[in-house]
Amino acid sequence: MNVSLSVRFIFACMLLSLSFTTRAALESNISLTKHNLSVSGQGDIIATSEDEICVFCHTPHGATTEPGAPLWNKALSGQSYTTYMSSSIDAELVGNQLAQPAGSSKLCLSCHDGTLAIGAVNVKAGQQNVLIDLAGIDPGGKMPAAGSLTGFTRNLSTDLSNDHPISVTYDDTLSNKDGELRVPDAQQRIPPGSGDDVAIRNHAAGVIPLLPLESTGPNGKGQVQCATCHDPHVRDTDATINNKFLRANRFQNAAPVAGNIFNENLDTICLACHDKDLGSAGWAQSAHANNLVANEQYKALAAGERDFPSDISVWEAACLNCHDTHTVSGARRLAREGT
Repeated sequence: MNVSLSVRFIFACMLLSLSFTTRAALESNISLTKHNLSVSGQGDIIATSEDEICVFCHTPHGATTEPGAPLWNKALSGQSYTTYMSSSIDAELVGNQLAQPAGSSKLCLSCHDGTLAIGAVNVKAGQQNVLIDLAGIDPGGKMPAAGSLTGFTRNLSTDLSNDHPISVTYDDTLSNKDGELRVPDAQQRIPPGSGDDVAIRNHAAGVIPLLPLESTGPNGKGQVQCATCHDPHVRDTDATINNKFLRANRFQNAAPVAGNIFNENLDTICLACHDKDLGSAGWAQSAHANNLVANEQYKALAAGERDFPSDISVWEAACLNCHDTHTVSGARRLAREGT
């Protein structure tokens, strides 16, 4: 065998092994997630005796009458929220003023803003306005505030200024103004024409995006809401990965390739909307994204503080090395401050 060819082959295999990591797939199985609040739950907030899983959010009868709400079994918060603020955000400059939470975001905040009792449901076993007894909650049955200084709190509060923008209309006007967002077509589809990555769901037209926009904007325009990125029923089959109920990868699974094509199997979810290459060679050619340069691994303590797998490398953590979509109060531009 040609020695030179053999050496090149071995080197190519080494690069391939360095460029890819093995991450497990997502599965829809709420019973094995922290959203299972029943007595069989996996988290530290669980019922003392209630064995139904779905009752904490859903009911076939007596649901909250909110447009688009999936038979919601909880009252919605009437709070007014402080929305995301940044000197670099363009949504407020193009006529798409950040509105109050809507759609799925209001449903999520009925637990996660810390103002309502988690166990309070509309209907249970034919009885109305029932308070299910839970362990691990704060006084008043509310979401615990523990962790509010780490960026990993479950209680987002009514101050969303340090959380990723929601109720923001994602269209070509916004993306063209921003300059680092993928540009949707006139129907708000990414990629244009298919909407496989980002779009408003339209089953009749065969548009079933990975990250669905919600028709909560002016004249039914598609907006980013909590359920655009999160699915409350999913988990990663690898127990070492806390995927935060994301619809796509939390981490980078392979060294990024220069260009503006998002790969849902390999790329972190952030890159579905945020085009950091701008069609050429930006983020993909940076030292932080290079698996041969940024191959230092997080130590166990540092990884634990960030809810990262203990063996994760800097290039795999990608955007999350510096940013946190639900960061600490007072942080600017979703910077990971203090964690």
